Amino acid sequence: MSDPTPAPRPFDLEGLLVQLEQGRDAVLATPEAGVLPFVLAALRHRLQRPLLIVVPDVARVTRLCEALQTFEAPLWPGLEPVLAFEANDQSVYQEIAPLRALARQRVAVGWRLHSDWGVAAVVLPAEALLLRTLAPSVLQSHSVITSVGAVLDRVELAEQLVRGGYERVPVVEDPGTFCIRGGVFDVWSPLYDQPVRIELFGDDVEAMRFFDPETQKAGGALIDLILPPARELLLEPGRMEEIAHRITDLADGIGLGNVELQAVVGELRQGHLLPGCEALLPALAPAMAPLLALCGAARDERGRPAGPLVVIEAPDAVDAALDRAFDDAVAHFALAKAAGRLVYPPDALFETPADVRRALAERGKLLVRPVVLAEDARAGKVFALDVGGNAAMVQQLDESRRGDQGLRPLATAIRQARRAGELVVVTAHSQGGRARIDAILQHYGVETVLLDEPLTTKKIEQFQEDEALGAVLALGGSGAGFHLPAFGLWLLDEEEILGRKDRTRRGARKKKATGRNFIRDVQELHEGDYVVHVDHGVGRFARMVRLEAAGVESDYLLLLYKEGQKVYVPMTSLDRVQKYLPGDGERVPVLDKLGGERWQKAKGRARKAAADIAQELVRLYAERQAQVGYAFQPPDELYREWEATFPFEETADQQRAIDEVLSDLCAPVPAWRLVCGDVGYGQTEVAIRAAVKAALDGKQVAVMVPTTVLAEQHRMTFERRCRGLPLTIDSLSRFRSAIEQREVLEKLASGGVDIVI
Repeated sequence: MSDPTPAPRPFDLEGLLVQLEQGRDAVLATPEAGVLPFVLAALRHRLQRPLLIVVPDVARVTRLCEALQTFEAPLWPGLEPVLAFEANDQSVYQEIAPLRALARQRVAVGWRLHSDWGVAAVVLPAEALLLRTLAPSVLQSHSVITSVGAVLDRVELAEQLVRGGYERVPVVEDPGTFCIRGGVFDVWSPLYDQPVRIELFGDDVEAMRFFDPETQKAGGALIDLILPPARELLLEPGRMEEIAHRITDLADGIGLGNVELQAVVGELRQGHLLPGCEALLPALAPAMAPLLALCGAARDERGRPAGPLVVIEAPDAVDAALDRAFDDAVAHFALAKAAGRLVYPPDALFETPADVRRALAERGKLLVRPVVLAEDARAGKVFALDVGGNAAMVQQLDESRRGDQGLRPLATAIRQARRAGELVVVTAHSQGGRARIDAILQHYGVETVLLDEPLTTKKIEQFQEDEALGAVLALGGSGAGFHLPAFGLWLLDEEEILGRKDRTRRGARKKKATGRNFIRDVQELHEGDYVVHVDHGVGRFARMVRLEAAGVESDYLLLLYKEGQKVYVPMTSLDRVQKYLPGDGERVPVLDKLGGERWQKAKGRARKAAADIAQELVRLYAERQAQVGYAFQPPDELYREWEATFPFEETADQQRAIDEVLSDLCAPVPAWRLVCGDVGYGQTEVAIRAAVKAALDGKQVAVMVPTTVLAEQHRMTFERRCRGLPLTIDSLSRFRSAIEQREVLEKLASGGVDIVI
């Protein structure tokens, strides 16, 4: 009979710290994944070492990064403490260029990790351990660090940046670009979320400030500026012969013809990186290294653990993902080779799974498992975490809402937890979600604190001493909370309280709508399209051309005007061109003449019409503000609980529109507001929020729509959203019979219908 498996020791934070400080492997057993971000942050704060967290897939990377940011404060001004290190979104063996942002992020992570510069944690999927990025020697030789008060030669800096993969442009709008304008040097380093403006007095750095790439307005000041390489593919003119020799050797090895070889080398000599060049990385980069090599030695000169602590979540799944990713690379390489493409084999581009396992074996690791394995327990290195989930509370809140009790059970549970000496933290994913929870808890008499900074372990200790505090409301969270008696902490996520929301809303976009038909992408234009330039009038788009101006080579739109006149529009001025929209019955517009009076007169008439409209609007709004309107009551608990059932997470613009409309309704003047947005931006929900607010205050609401079909669609949408509210919703349209319409009108007259579409 085999020996029984020893029971794992109870959670002992100090013992776990000792195990890790000695560089030995340890296993953290916890069935609740939601607790992991907090525990890892607590360990990092005590160990004072960054974390290198390996997870099975990319989806987990995003969730874990978001959750860790709740507990980690910036360690260096302007730099995020938690970083993601991801593989390319496309196989390097496909003739499709992967996202540049991913390569820039890898370079930034590699530089900061190797330099130990303000990193709390790096989260990466298992396949990213196979990647090779720029080696430490290349990162150091191709990086620039400058400070306020330093001497800076702008010509020399420009040359260094070009060698490091930066692109010189007329206006800095993207990471990895720079421009020089007199005594101002603008540059966007991959390390920062915004570009930096260097203000020079002669060759002295007088000031450095972040600035908004859209408005170009300056922001916060900066003392030190770090400029690592902007990409992994470095085409240095001084290395072109070396690169050509390497690629020639590769072509000879796979039997590629001379014509194909010269075509690739010719493009590279001109500084052009074609799609698929990522498969030539060993030839283009001076030296490559895997991420683990950028972490430095596993132990210092005294034999103590050094560098980041490696954390592996679900080790078995990570192990399988490593093999699967390398097998996929081998399969893609075989297809590319069969197609006669110039590519390096996987063992030249990537680490092998065996290489990765050897490198990991040299470092002490924290393995995170949901259950205890027998071999781990017998080795005596398991630390089982006594942690509870929030499933029971979620079920209780669901039942309470169905019984019209709202969030009363949550308020009761919070008071009980505080009496037991535990701190209650609620994490919300947006400002709007936090405001709703705050209003609801305040209604039940729970004192709250809105925390706009990371919830560090020191902050938790301070809040635990505040006996009057009910709950801390923080921004962040991963969708799952936990109850952790060992730390005296109970954390609930917004989705556990208000229900899970879809974060991938249909039609959601990051860019704001401009309200104008200006062109945002060249792909919107086709040869022969009529366009309107703000300064020159109606012209016709001919084609894209590439020109050099002031030593900078850029793309331009070629526009043709009357009598064959030409205008070259740089890509940075694309927002000054829009497609021509013909009037009723108009087919072919008349081209304007450059410098002619026709366009100037047309603009003059438009300005006068706009001024007349503006004057009328000013008069109209002045009259409206002078009128006395009905002021609705501010949203109460019932309204807040109902709006929390919205199944999507509100976008920032949508939340602002909702707040402004509700503010209008609660003001003692007539509410007049126009809400604009493309299809899918969520205007209907804004209308529903306003209609329900009015109806719950005892007013009847009429919603006007342009078509019969839309009337029925909105009726069903309103009924679905207002399910559970004491409101009656109906519609009037041609879809209803004469008898039904008469009945609806009678109910409206008697107050039996609250909202009519």
